[in-house]
Amino acid sequence: MKQSNIIHIAAAIITNYSNEMLLVRKQNSPYFMQAGGKIEPTESPIHALVRELHEELQLVIPPQQLHYVGKFSESAANEANHRINAHLFSMKLAKISIKAHAELAEVGWYSMEQAQHLCLAPLTEKVILPIVQKNKPAH
Repeated sequence: MKQSNIIHIAAAIITNYSNEMLLVRKQNSPYFMQAGGKIEPTESPIHALVRELHEELQLVIPPQQLHYVGKFSESAANEANHRINAHLFSMKLAKISIKAHAELAEVGWYSMEQAQHLCLAPLTEKVILPIVQKNKPAH
């Protein structure tokens, strides 16, 4: 695949203390995914994510609250014949009410069971759900 068909993003696996995930849906897209977005040429992944969380969700998150999970590649949800290279970070957040801003149409907290019934972006379905499931504390 050509380098131009690769989209570099940073995304946040945000969970609350009830082990629900924060998922977003962009306008004109059926796919739910993690908050985040494209990394600008002059940005590091963590600074891109801090910027995107502020633009999309009006959250002000200090970089030290984000824990690096790793870099993953998967099919892009909204761009045909593209792949995303995603730098994933995780964080815990209290279950606060968050509203959609910028290009987002919907934001919500979802349990693992609820998330599995949504139309999920490939990265969320194939990479992030297994990570969240593996790190879910036993009851």
